Amino acid sequence: MAERPSVPREGSAPPATGPGAWECLRQEGGRLILTVYVQPGASRSEIAGLHGRALKVRVSAPPVEGRANDAVRDLLAAALDVPRSSLALVRGGAARTKWWAVQGLPLEEAKRRLGPYVRS
Repeated sequence: MAERPSVPREGSAPPATGPGAWECLRQEGGRLILTVYVQPGASRSEIAGLHGRALKVRVSAPPVEGRANDAVRDLLAAALDVPRSSLALVRGGAARTKWWAVQGLPLEEAKRRLGPYVRS
């Protein structure tokens, strides 16, 4: 499993708590769907808060041959503390906005685990 992404520095914005704070997460059938906005080719890989109704993720990997998608999967697996195999790309393979399915993680637990990374 990849190294857990760093939590934002102290003194940064508090976790998002408004009505639209968790629009990036939804339960669909027996799985959780996470909407992610990806910025490939960044200087470092990190979860950077919210981008509209999506979780913003920066990855240092380039958007070539699926490397950025693999880096996003590693980062999300570490942040959610789930195995990589629990994450499946559902939509947006070549787009910046992607839908990731997360198996075996309840919605409230996902919110708790992503809470330190989500800023409004």
